[in-house]
Amino acid sequence: MGIPAIWKSTRRNARLMYRMFDRLGVDQETIRRQAPETMAHAAAECGTCPGSEACARWLEYTGVPSSAPTYCLNSELMARLQRIVGPGIDMD
Repeated sequence: MGIPAIWKSTRRNARLMYRMFDRLGVDQETIRRQAPETMAHAAAECGTCPGSEACARWLEYTGVPSSAPTYCLNSELMARLQRIVGPGIDMD
């Protein structure tokens, strides 16, 4: 796999990670501000995930999930973040 293919795969996995945060109701902005190393760790895990196709299908067809799929490399982290951070507060 060449560098352009690796870059494309990494970008796709990052988009999937952000969608997963949104789907699980985890406020990404809070994590970025208060624990950027946690976001970097999650991104690194997603960047190496071999299950991006399954993840994309799961995100597409799963209703309102209570947790990440078991094959997700960040499933335990996502569960902790759901408990600790939860959804952002809409000030509008």
